[in-house]
Amino acid sequence: MNVLSFPIPRAVAGLAAAALLVMAGSLNAGDIPADWERVAADTVFSLSAPAGTTYTPGQGIDSMIGSFDAASFQLNFDYGAYSDPLTHLHDNDGYQTREVEVDGRTAIIVSAYAPAYSDQQPYVIGIHFPNLGQSVVGTQRLTVYTMLETPDDFAMIEQIYGTIQFY
Repeated sequence: MNVLSFPIPRAVAGLAAAALLVMAGSLNAGDIPADWERVAADTVFSLSAPAGTTYTPGQGIDSMIGSFDAASFQLNFDYGAYSDPLTHLHDNDGYQTREVEVDGRTAIIVSAYAPAYSDQQPYVIGIHFPNLGQSVVGTQRLTVYTMLETPDDFAMIEQIYGTIQFY
């Protein structure tokens, strides 16, 4: 799909609906579907996601990176002192942030319509944990994000984010 042919009113309407989901109270995993499985990123953290979701480690320079891969999405993450807080998305349509608590830790949910990053999957929703303790290089952080074709799955992704547990 070409960005120029993407109807902006649809994008804005979709983000408005997604914003209601993102802004509707604190982050809570709620009732986790019975077919979801716990998937670990080594010994750092884990999350619950639809059956068949797998963890793929990446090769980071100064951090631990990887992804959780499922049939309908890919959650990418960066754990380290220089983890991206996603603030660079602030100039995009529908940019929203909300402070939440997950596993007893403060985090920020970020969502936006960002076609410059992917015209096929222009909707981004991420979670950033700005303070997970100190290391020799500084404050440890975690960012998990995904790009989606539509905002229809924002609620499911947010539910996954609500299941994050640190070891």
